Amino acid sequence: QYILANESVKLTLETQGLESMKGQHYEGWNIINGKAISTGRFSITQKGQIYSVKTTGEKLNKIGEEGIAHFELSKNHSQATLFVLTIEPNNDSDPNPSTVHVLGGEYSNYQASLSIAHGSSLGSDFSNASGSYILAAPTGGNPNQGVWFVNPQQGIGALELPELPMGWAYEGWIVNTKNNKKFSTGIFQNPQQMDSDGAGPYAGPLKLSFPRVPGQDIVATPVVLDDGIHAVVVTVEPYPDYDPAPYAIKILKSDIEENAQGMVNYPLENISPSAPSGSVHIH
Repeated sequence: QYILANESVKLTLETQGLESMKGQHYEGWNIINGKAISTGRFSITQKGQIYSVKTTGEKLNKIGEEGIAHFELSKNHSQATLFVLTIEPNNDSDPNPSTVHVLGGEYSNYQASLSIAHGSSLGSDFSNASGSYILAAPTGGNPNQGVWFVNPQQGIGALELPELPMGWAYEGWIVNTKNNKKFSTGIFQNPQQMDSDGAGPYAGPLKLSFPRVPGQDIVATPVVLDDGIHAVVVTVEPYPDYDPAPYAIKILKSDIEENAQGMVNYPLENISPSAPSGSVHIH
């Protein structure tokens, strides 16, 4: 009754796990009679404040904080059957949703629970993702100067990951847990094939001597990975991605042991329950 009696409605979006981004912003969409109607663009600051933004990504008004944002919409939004949250590049001239669908959920009584597992978004909660890695530097370094997602006994990729929908890719990371410095180990969509940058920009002199699976050598840096302060992480990233930092969907992780041995398979822990989620309410 309340909704029918007013010319406008309010939409409250609550999210957990979303992070600030560079070069791109979020946009909500209500699906009304099969058409995607924007509920508003927004960005999140590193302190958790939420601002409405222009298509350029420029901040306008503060609309929330700590994962809760409020939008005022026309009354026809009360007819929405589905909500989808996308990532849009800054300076985007396309009025339609991008292919990068982060969260989705169907409305029931003007409310929807949102997850990455919904069919309108990633379609998986990644609870079955698993894998392992080895320390090795096949391009000409010491074993503690590279990470490869490979089973060395069989020579095949060591990651078990679901196929991703359009708009997404996987990316591996080497993370210094003390100063948060990160190396990307490359972007990939198939864990059994070479990633976007092969052995990487810091590979050693033997440029062609590496397994054709995701991984990275950091021979041309002073970094060593068996010092007890580095971790290996696998994330799910928007594709294309306008932010060089890891995205909020982190699915596998392992802290590299101090004095870890080369050519030994170390398991990755599934950390997918930390992935973003949320809910939306029209009132």
